[in-house]
Amino acid sequence: MENNKPKLILCLALVLSGGWFGCSTAKPPAQPIPASGVNWMGLTGYIGPVFSHEKPILCLLSPGTPPVDEHEAALIIGFAGPMNEAMMKWFREHRKAVVVTIAHLDTSGTKVAALKYGYNYVWVVAGDQNLNLELVRQGFIASNTQTGVNPQDLKIPRADYDAFVQKALQAGKAAKEKKVGMWMDGLPN
Repeated sequence: MENNKPKLILCLALVLSGGWFGCSTAKPPAQPIPASGVNWMGLTGYIGPVFSHEKPILCLLSPGTPPVDEHEAALIIGFAGPMNEAMMKWFREHRKAVVVTIAHLDTSGTKVAALKYGYNYVWVVAGDQNLNLELVRQGFIASNTQTGVNPQDLKIPRADYDAFVQKALQAGKAAKEKKVGMWMDGLPN
């Protein structure tokens, strides 16, 4: 098994920010699921009205997300309120959005109970609109949180993922140039 320590650090940052509750089964959903059927807790969510360790955890951050340092963890926590507001607005405007599993991260070797079964990296989409890209555009998450998926782990065609990565990188560059979210003047970035 590959070293999942950097990913576990990110997961722990999400737990501390109130954004990680749940476990994932080893098999991601085969079909897109309605985003309205997911209880979102920041960048993560679970399916159904009640949390259960028997239901999959879904995450808007890719398995290739680099480890976070204390500064980045503070930014995640600090932007939790405005980010959640932006997400809820997006969901209201895109009521038919669906969750698509892009990759599954196996963290079965961890001793962290909530991560025992891994997680599914997902996109939330409504037609050509993508919540992940919108969060990058608004500077709530960096573009590198959407890249780095091992091609062997992809549950979608590689060409679709590669096109998305290019859009994410462009959105991140634009957010940095516009100085929005984490890129605002006065923030150490």
